[in-house]
Amino acid sequence: MFKNKVRNILILGNLAMISLCIYVWTRSKARDIRYHSVIKSVSGSSSVGYSSPRHRGHVLSQNRTFPRGGDSLTFDQPWQITPIKVFTSFDKLDKNVKYIVSNFTYSPGLGNLMFQFASLRALAVQHKATLILPSNCLLRRAFAPLTLTHNDSGVVFVKATVVDRYLKDHKGITVNDCCRYNANISVFNAEYEKDLPQVAVVNGYFQSYKYFSPEYTGFIKKAFTFLPHVVGAADAILENAKFKNWNNDLKQDEEQGNDIVVQLPEEFSSDYFYVGIHVRHGIDLTMHSRNIKHGHVVAPGDYYSRAMKYFVDKITHKKVIFVVASDDLPWVRKTFVSNVPGQFIFVNSGHREVDLATLTLCNASIISTGTFSWWSGWLNRGTEVVYFKDWPASDSQLAAQVDKDDYFPSSWIAM
Repeated sequence: MFKNKVRNILILGNLAMISLCIYVWTRSKARDIRYHSVIKSVSGSSSVGYSSPRHRGHVLSQNRTFPRGGDSLTFDQPWQITPIKVFTSFDKLDKNVKYIVSNFTYSPGLGNLMFQFASLRALAVQHKATLILPSNCLLRRAFAPLTLTHNDSGVVFVKATVVDRYLKDHKGITVNDCCRYNANISVFNAEYEKDLPQVAVVNGYFQSYKYFSPEYTGFIKKAFTFLPHVVGAADAILENAKFKNWNNDLKQDEEQGNDIVVQLPEEFSSDYFYVGIHVRHGIDLTMHSRNIKHGHVVAPGDYYSRAMKYFVDKITHKKVIFVVASDDLPWVRKTFVSNVPGQFIFVNSGHREVDLATLTLCNASIISTGTFSWWSGWLNRGTEVVYFKDWPASDSQLAAQVDKDDYFPSSWIAM
């Protein structure tokens, strides 16, 4: 009896010391932002949250709660964004440089903006031009290269109202199909006024990876390097989740009377295989009659079950953990936890940039419909991405604009 008490005291002491070490280690990885993670066990599930830092630094504005589902974003992020140089007139641009400008208000969701930027940035490189972004472009919330105060990013910022006025007064090229590659986009063919910058107007969604891949894959992935604070938040979410899972495994070993080997954080992180899952199931798809009629569809629960089973059956040498972000977490909890055996981490950061960064840090991806989901797969550090093959609805208006070979990389797995 006495030996058992001593053994339990030693185990508790080790756990306390390890918890303290991991706490300090996780805090250092999160850099100068304070994070709050709440993890609750629900039938093998966890929920991870993100809270604002005490000191916000330079925040451009705080308008409203971060919107969900494809809505536009605002500069309400709780992390610092480097001020940028903003041109107040096109006349002040370098007259020896060619520029491409586009309407970035077509659909200001994060994933849509990323497609538009990536495709146009690659097009600008091809034509040895610089891309003009409106000063209120919300990509600045997420990505480090877009916070540079000089032109190393190949981008210049012009006052948003000036860009809007220029687009109204100048005609250009418009690519109508949202998700089909157009190899014949020709710019800088018009006559330009003497002593004024050459500015080509190129509008469209440009939602095809073929605009920037494979030739510019590395270039675009570098452009989509998350801000340090965003990465810090994502790291903190996963590190807290890793410790939660590791601690649960340790308790199970102790309860079963197994020998306990205490390891450092760097060691236990390799014991798990993280599958990032993005689930788009908001009312913009499930109840919006116009979107449904247009051809948008929601991936059903059965699709996710089959995709998760694929990874559970394949990854036998590690414990598979599903990291889930969604615009409808109640539906996800009900559908996943009750129907699919496994360990779940539900990410509820409150910021789409942090959700996206967290998903990209996983080892593989299961995506739903939508561009945000697409980018969580394309930027993922792993090599396997599973997507829903029955999007869009057949014989719909959207289907006429989508070439799946242009939208989904051939290496991805249709399911």
